Amino acid sequence: MKYFLITLYFIFSIYLNLNAAKDSLLVIWENRTLSDSIRIEAYNKYIWSNYINLNSDSSEFYIDKLYQYSITKDKKIKNFGLANVSMMQGVLNLIKGDYNEALVRFEKSLETSKDPLHKFNLAQSLYYIGITNYYKGDFNLAITELQETIKKYKELNKKEEIAATYVNLGSVYKELADYNKALEHYHGALRVFIKLESKEQISALYNNLGLIYLDKGEYVNALDYFDRSINIKTELGDEAGKASTFHNIGLIYIEFREYDKAKEYINKSIEIEKDSKNKRGLANSYVEMGDILIAQNKYDSALKYILQSLQINEEIGNKSGIAISLLSLGNIHNKLRNNSKANYYFKKSLEIFEEIDEKNGIANALSNLGISNIEEGLLKQALNYCTRAASIANELDNLQTKKLSCDCLYRAYKKTSQHSKALEQYEKFIEYSNQLSTIDASKDIQKIQFQKSKLADSLKQEKLRLKTKLEYENRISTENQQRNIAFAIGLILILVTGGLYSRNRYIRKTNDEIAKERDRSETLLLNILPAKIAKELKEKGKSTARDYENVTIMFTDFKEFTQASEKLTAHQLVDEINYCFEEFDKICEKYKIEKIKTIGDSYMAAGGLPVPFEESTKNTVLAAIEIQQFIIERAEERSNKNEICFEMRLGIYTGPVVAGIVGVKKFQYDIWGDTVNTASRMESAGEVMKVNIGHTTYNILKDDPDFIFEYRGKIQAKGKGEVDMYFVKSADKL
Repeated sequence: MKYFLITLYFIFSIYLNLNAAKDSLLVIWENRTLSDSIRIEAYNKYIWSNYINLNSDSSEFYIDKLYQYSITKDKKIKNFGLANVSMMQGVLNLIKGDYNEALVRFEKSLETSKDPLHKFNLAQSLYYIGITNYYKGDFNLAITELQETIKKYKELNKKEEIAATYVNLGSVYKELADYNKALEHYHGALRVFIKLESKEQISALYNNLGLIYLDKGEYVNALDYFDRSINIKTELGDEAGKASTFHNIGLIYIEFREYDKAKEYINKSIEIEKDSKNKRGLANSYVEMGDILIAQNKYDSALKYILQSLQINEEIGNKSGIAISLLSLGNIHNKLRNNSKANYYFKKSLEIFEEIDEKNGIANALSNLGISNIEEGLLKQALNYCTRAASIANELDNLQTKKLSCDCLYRAYKKTSQHSKALEQYEKFIEYSNQLSTIDASKDIQKIQFQKSKLADSLKQEKLRLKTKLEYENRISTENQQRNIAFAIGLILILVTGGLYSRNRYIRKTNDEIAKERDRSETLLLNILPAKIAKELKEKGKSTARDYENVTIMFTDFKEFTQASEKLTAHQLVDEINYCFEEFDKICEKYKIEKIKTIGDSYMAAGGLPVPFEESTKNTVLAAIEIQQFIIERAEERSNKNEICFEMRLGIYTGPVVAGIVGVKKFQYDIWGDTVNTASRMESAGEVMKVNIGHTTYNILKDDPDFIFEYRGKIQAKGKGEVDMYFVKSADKL
């Protein structure tokens, strides 16, 4: 069982850009003619930018100065000052890893920020309470508090703070293995930080995205994001920030069972975390190092690291970390055949996992307790533990946890002579083992890709160095040659242009009339066929059907069109459909999407043909979102006028097709293939006002920060059985 280090944000953003104004803030604070609230706010910002952000030992001195000033004022000003004091004290406790004391401080700040004028302090207090509860392992409570924080920041239109809260909320969902929600929140925040050019935040987000792919077993993608994170940290000179990313790269090597390489990276992380006094990070790295040593059967060395991890987690009040450390201690003593000690640690671990409702931890602790009790001969207790473990494991999507619970039940049933039940669990155990063997084979393939990626990155750096050198050496001689050539060509052009002018004037007059007629016929042809196909038809008199491997097809259909059309005259109906389809045409042209045809009230278009291009899938989805938004706004406009309006379903699917011209007298460009049928099913299985896509389209765009996806599950589609479907929307707004 692996646990991952999450990088979280503290909201210092409103203070990060104050360095240039430090002196002016101090001047405001010392100006006794100004109001108390202005002076307190200025001094508060001064302390943040000068001391809190730098984790300075002098922080407490300046915070106490603000405290002494605030307590002499009337209740309103006093509460404002004390709220800021408590918040800064809480952040210092959070940085030191003293979570229980931090929570007390933030609760105090929250209580003294109830005045309507102190809404920002109220939101910040909630934010830090959410982070603290996350660190303590109270995930559900953290979600509630961070969601409430977002509401408060939205009321204040604090976009950067909203983005930072989204990052932390994404991290909580990631811990709960809800990867869709985690990615949704991460990408929403990433988009904001890219616009703000906030490199530090972008780097941390890349680290978090890498963790998602690490969890999912997509190691090459994980490494890509980790490398991006380290590159930005190197650019910023942030050596301390590299610790979590080194830790995470170590986790990849653990998955590949390259334990020496894993230890190399975890040790890098440990050294940095010691220097920066990052207790939570250090505890995580110690427990990971302990688990590596357990895998290498070095139990005495492992015990030292796990005990250090437990000590730190207890100091900082990290419940999840304590439970993990206790579970590892139980595993060590179980390996050493010390069952009584193993049971003790497994039980303590179980109690905490149950307290914080961490189901994967609960299932693993129960399974380990069951196996340990079997070995002690306590079969009744063992069977109870194993049964509970299997019940929880079956709700989870974790093969290792399921396999362990089956092993536990198999042993318990076998020892109690329940042979048929034992056989049933053994068969499940083999099934999960086979699935894990397939995953291990996939890991071996990814390991090769991973190593190639690392090698390619090194070669890329060397090629870049050589290229820069060659460019420098050739630049001077090239510039001289270009000047001489440009002068000669310019002189020739002047002479030739003069001689051709008179002749061209005569030819142009004749050709103008021919061009007008040609343009008319070409415009008509282009309205029927794609440009490339029209050109081929003109040049060869025919067009050959072609195979396309990656085309994204879009279908639209108006809901209850027949019933609505009965309430309109034929003229009104045609006008409305034509108005909508003209707008669809404009949107498709904007995104370089090829309109295929219309059939009654259905509209069909495709991206990636007749000329494939890299962004075709993304452009098709962007066009679809804009088309659906147009229909929503059109419906609202007509409804306000008490006119009949349409609602529309829209479906998209990506895959191979055959495309070509149908007919001889009346040409029509059309496409065929199973992808077309599946795209149609995406539309019919969709919902009005939404864009429904299949898994092939999702897999191409899942990491694109411009979109937010909602997994619908496996939906029954006519002729296709159950199909994975997703709703997609734009990430323009958080």
